[in-house]
Amino acid sequence: MKCSKCGTDNDINNSYCTKCGQKLINDNNNSRELIVVEEKKNSFSIEGKKIENKNDIEEAKKLGNISLGLFFLVPIISSLLSAIFPPLALLSGLCPMAGIVILIIGRVKYPEDKFLKGIMWGIIVCIILAIISMILFTIWCYVTCSSIDLSGCD
Repeated sequence: MKCSKCGTDNDINNSYCTKCGQKLINDNNNSRELIVVEEKKNSFSIEGKKIENKNDIEEAKKLGNISLGLFFLVPIISSLLSAIFPPLALLSGLCPMAGIVILIIGRVKYPEDKFLKGIMWGIIVCIILAIISMILFTIWCYVTCSSIDLSGCD
């Protein structure tokens, strides 16, 4: 079998070239398999999915960080500053939705990224806990406020 890299004739049972050490391929697709081996050296991967370059990995991280900031930090900061400038209170409601939209865009573009998956599950847990808290608060209000006499509040 002829080596695709250096052209040396090798025994048909050899897996690697005796001269240069190149992996030998048994079929006629030597050049195709050599390209696949070289592609693996020059690419990065996120959880098994081939990513073409580091910029894609960095973009996934940026989308995740923007999503986190919009979902958690901006509402906290805007609610604190709304006493000084009341229109900032609008950001408390709008920015978490924008954060979720950016997270969805990131998850669609990079479905196998672990960082974006972690952020997604963190936000889902926060939303579920908020819903449970609202339900429990409503039940608590109903139970405690039902004994209050409101007949004279007209």
